[in-house]
Amino acid sequence: MAQLTGQPQAPVFPRKKDEFFYKVVEASLQFERDASGKIQSLTLHQNGHASPAPRIGEAAPEAASNASRRTEISLPAEQLKQYIGSYTLAPGFKLIISEQSGQLFAQATGQGSNAIFAEAKDKFFLKVVDAQLSFQRQADGKISGLVLHQNGRNMPGPRDAD
Repeated sequence: MAQLTGQPQAPVFPRKKDEFFYKVVEASLQFERDASGKIQSLTLHQNGHASPAPRIGEAAPEAASNASRRTEISLPAEQLKQYIGSYTLAPGFKLIISEQSGQLFAQATGQGSNAIFAEAKDKFFLKVVDAQLSFQRQADGKISGLVLHQNGRNMPGPRDAD
């Protein structure tokens, strides 16, 4: 798995030793080693650009540990259907909530789709990245929007007209 700042984790697949590629986007990662064989840096290759990045420390499985502290609950299928729709978080940036076989998924513009898990009515979390979704309701009980909670930010998104 690999994760860029502000993006969800995404699986990467080996192409050859020290080179991995994404399936969700046209990009690859090339790791560079020092004379002793220790990884010193990587280069992200995407859209014709090479973006080198030095290694700054050991990775911490933060998203997984935060998700493991949350308790997943089941919600009735009728309730899950209420959340399905498109929500605009910023101009040109939407979050699409869909359902497949009783599981809800969230997909942001230009990103892959990830399962979301209920921890309470109207509150969901992701396991692949430390992010939560809170859905808002109108007085009549209909979903009117959501808030994406991620990286210390709260991004409200009104529900788009169907």
